[in-house]
Formats: sequence, structure tokens, C-alpha cells
Amino acid sequence: MDDENRPFDRLIKTLLGKPGVLLQLCKDNAAFDANELNTSDWNADDVHQPITWLQEEFRPSQQLWRADKIAWVGENSIIHVEQQTRHNARVMAGRMMQYATYISIYYDYRIRLFQLYYYTGDAPISWKVFERTDVGAITNRFSVIDAGEHEAWSMLNSENFNYAVLGLLSRGILNEEAYLTEIVRWAIDNPPDGDQIGALVDCIGVASLRCREEKILRRLDAKMAKMVTDDPIFRAMFAKGHSQGVKDGRQDAGLIYQRVETLKTKVRGPFPISFMNWAMTSSRPSEIEALEMASASATTFDELIEIAGIEWEEGPRVPSFG
Repeated sequence: MDDENRPFDRLIKTLLGKPGVLLQLCKDNAAFDANELNTSDWNADDVHQPITWLQEEFRPSQQLWRADKIAWVGENSIIHVEQQTRHNARVMAGRMMQYATYISIYYDYRIRLFQLYYYTGDAPISWKVFERTDVGAITNRFSVIDAGEHEAWSMLNSENFNYAVLGLLSRGILNEEAYLTEIVRWAIDNPPDGDQIGALVDCIGVASLRCREEKILRRLDAKMAKMVTDDPIFRAMFAKGHSQGVKDGRQDAGLIYQRVETLKTKVRGPFPISFMNWAMTSSRPSEIEALEMASASATTFDELIEIAGIEWEEGPRVPSFG
């Protein structure tokens, strides 16, 4: 699936895996029916209880997608999370049902399975709280959280920075400027593990999904802003097509990303950021094919371009942060 290869989707999934984030998300959004939780073996009020992340390969080998997050909680419960930016009701209902089957079979039906669909797209969706697929012999029920409806200030008031960062996904933040100032202050004054730059890069990455990245950077002094934009993770995220390929809706962005990543393993030296963004936003299939053929004999980026015989336009593909 294209979404699985988008760098900013991966950032969201990484944040969901940080200590306390998933359980806090479930608690604050009433993600699961209280009656079900009361009969389960884990305390839904304890967001800091131990959680074990499992491998995501609960799928037949021929399937082209994998589960996003699967966690073991308590003694006998599993939470399965699917995060998506593009919503397709038919596809997601089918995927959630299939994974419910795969995971349950793997554990010989001896575990309690809770499923969560975490939607991070721009447009609101009609699914609310719970969704049920019932065709008689087969029934599946899962919880739904639309990140665009997050209560950003409530998340900011938590004691978990990584959880608060997800508040940047809210479509409408009350007194947004003040909120952004506070999340930036937290990232600078008390970042997780003392990593100011990493915390700020996470803020900017999540904020970009709601076009708030420049507002974050404007709150940094010149020295700090340069340290952030020079950070390898920051450069990699914005070089992989998010700024244009995602916002402009290029449907083959995931495939282009994979093909460019493969090209980078075959020649020496870094690829210019502007080239990688050109590839994601403006390249034609024939040009990518020419580059792949040229990579058989090219040893450097310049040789790759020369042998492929393509022309690409350098330009401000990455957002200008002043």
C-alpha cells in the first residue's frame, strides 16, 4: 500500500509506539467499550503499564500489506492498530476483518483482540467510535479514532510529550498560536531523552500533515532552526516527497519513492534534495525507467543523470522556512 511507504505516516506509527502513547490515546478517546475493558485482564486507566510490541507479520505470505501496530497488553489481550491517511471504507473494513482472523487463528482463539482504526487524513470521515461488519456467519467490530477531532489542549496537558505531539493532527485547535508556542517550549525545555532536535523534528513532521510546519519553525531562533533543518531525519522526511507528492495527491508517490531509494543504493554520493522532490512530483515513468537502466553503469549521481539523458529542474520543492 502506498500509505505504508510515506515517511510522515511512518512517523505517526513511531509515535504510537512510544511509551504510554497508545494506551493514553485509547483511554482519552473511549476507543473501546467500557464493558469490554472491565472484563478484560488489563487496567485501561493505567496508561503506563507494560506493553509488548509484537511483529506485524500476521498475514499470508502473498499479501502485499502488513499490520501497522500490534501490542500485547496484560496477560491475555492484544491491541491491533491500523493508521491510514487515505480512507476507503470498503478496503479498511475488509482489512480489519482479515487481520482479526489472522491474529485470532495464530493464537488459536485464546486471546482477547481489540482493534483500532486511527485515521489521520484531512477530510472528516463518517465512521464514528465503532464500526461493525456483519455478514451473518462473519462479524467484526473495531474502534475508530479520527485524529482530526483530537482535543489538542487536553493532550498538551498530559505528561507525555509524544502523546501531546499527536494533538498537532487536530483540524481545528482552539487558540492555535498559543498551543504551538507551548508545544515548542516543551520540546526545547524538557524533550524526551533530552533530545531537543529530535523532539522538534517530530513536531514539524506531524504538523506538516496539517500544513503547520512553518508555524513551528518560525518559533525557533535562527540557530535552532538551522540545526533542525540540517538534521538528517528532517532532510530525509522532506526529501521523500511529502511536501509535494502527498499534498498534491500523486497516486504513485509510494512506488516512485521505492524506486528512487533503490537508485540511491547503486551510485556513490548523495542525491540532491531537489532531485528527489522532482522525482516525486514531476517525473514521468519513462524518466524513472531511464534512470534505472543508467544505474547499471553509472557510479555517481552526475553520471546517472548524464547516461539517462534526462533534464530535471532544480527548484524550491521543499517548503521555505525562512
